[in-house]
Amino acid sequence: MSKLKEFLVRKDIVISPQRYLIDALGAMAQGLFASLLIGTIIKTESDDLAFDHELILADAIVQLRKWITETHIAFRLLPEKFTLRELQQIHETVLDTKLLVPAFRRKVADLVEDTGEMTGDAGHRPAKLYREKR
Repeated sequence: MSKLKEFLVRKDIVISPQRYLIDALGAMAQGLFASLLIGTIIKTESDDLAFDHELILADAIVQLRKWITETHIAFRLLPEKFTLRELQQIHETVLDTKLLVPAFRRKVADLVEDTGEMTGDAGHRPAKLYREKR
């Protein structure tokens, strides 16, 4: 048992019910986000969705918007290291609204930590990379 604990510490693996819940919600969000995209594609192909699919997609959108404001689910839609702009774009896409940059950065300041790295190979000024605080 001690070898397992040492391995988990060495690999920076955290096992907690809260973490499993967040990961489960993240997987659900990814599924809902994929459904939303598929629904958008279907909607552009045809104005009529079969049966109650439009209602299902509307419910998925409402649920995802609720989760993104109440949980850290947006982090599950990003790579481990991300820019604050990428995080803001996820929120803006799901909420379907433009967010003020300073206000958004204040809101997420306690949720992220600076990795000390910068984006590379960009045709513009490199951005700082962040990760979710644990």
